[in-house]
Amino acid sequence: MKRHSNVCLGKSESSPAVVPVPMDLLSHDQDFNTHFANDILCRFQKDAVGKLCINDSWLTKIGKRLWEKQRSKINKKTEVRKSVMTDMRRLAALYLGMQKAEEELGELPAKEGNVSDLFKRTNFPHLEISISNYTSSEISEPNSVKAGLKLSLYYLLKSAAKIVKGTYLIEDKDELSNNVDKFVSVLELSSNYLFGDATYKINQQRQIKLRRPEALPQEDDLPGLRDYTVQRMECITYDQLEFWDLHRYVELRDLVVCRLTLFNTRRGSEPSRLLVSEWKDAENNVWIDKQQLEALDDVDKALARNLKVAYQSGKGNKHLVLVLFPKDTIEPVRKLCDEDIRSAAAIASTNIFLFPTTNGSEKPCIRLARGQQCV
Repeated sequence: MKRHSNVCLGKSESSPAVVPVPMDLLSHDQDFNTHFANDILCRFQKDAVGKLCINDSWLTKIGKRLWEKQRSKINKKTEVRKSVMTDMRRLAALYLGMQKAEEELGELPAKEGNVSDLFKRTNFPHLEISISNYTSSEISEPNSVKAGLKLSLYYLLKSAAKIVKGTYLIEDKDELSNNVDKFVSVLELSSNYLFGDATYKINQQRQIKLRRPEALPQEDDLPGLRDYTVQRMECITYDQLEFWDLHRYVELRDLVVCRLTLFNTRRGSEPSRLLVSEWKDAENNVWIDKQQLEALDDVDKALARNLKVAYQSGKGNKHLVLVLFPKDTIEPVRKLCDEDIRSAAAIASTNIFLFPTTNGSEKPCIRLARGQQCV
């Protein structure tokens, strides 16, 4: 019986599982053996870049500061984790590229043997070669450049330089802090010739390629997609003979997000991060002013009765984003919020998101973050 119990628990979607802790993390200070180690450090791969992200003291300091800056966004935990890990990988790749550049330019003039060498102005020629090699795209086109990656490195270096400077000031190392300021000055003065090709390519793509009619979706496909989504939602919602399980819940969740994304013409990441509390406010008409409702004409009153209005935090949490729920989504959303149905679909009781991830996770469904995924 004990063996049977262990096998069943191992295959269960809601039971907790034992997660191994890499030995590399045991060498860090106590500060890193907490959420930062669990969310960031232990997720790196065991390649050269990943090992550097785990073992380099300066890189872990930079990553921890970036993580602490953004972790207040409780409804964007996965996006924050991916953003911090991507930034750490890019800094590690630049540092490894500087080490390879020593074969061409000789040893680094100022060398401490860690990522802080990136922020020394005397090492700038090595950094130039590293950026050029890291962002080159010779496979697709000769002399091509990864414009988005290259431009993001410019802002990443400036952000990381602020963290390095602040750390030096805290440690009463004013001279090293001043050297970081001089590095930033060199970086800004060199931005035109070092990152100018990336800026030009991005502007060219925005002005020419992305505005062509062939890049736009076919409007004739939208009515068919809407009809299928609405009919399928009604079939799942009002079918009393089918039992609610994981697959049925996931299909209805994806259909509702698809409907909301197209109806509101929003990015898929916005409706997918709606909270249950935000839907409850919409269901109770919290955002509708009854005094102004009486002054509306008959058409607007009909729209107000058939639509549910919700607001959620937008990009940067500095403004609110309007989300309208059409009448055909109201009952399906109520099904998604039902506690018994969520329990049958292995949704964690502590998950606060309206469109949650299954398997007992407390996150929103990230695979719906892109509009084309929900469609």
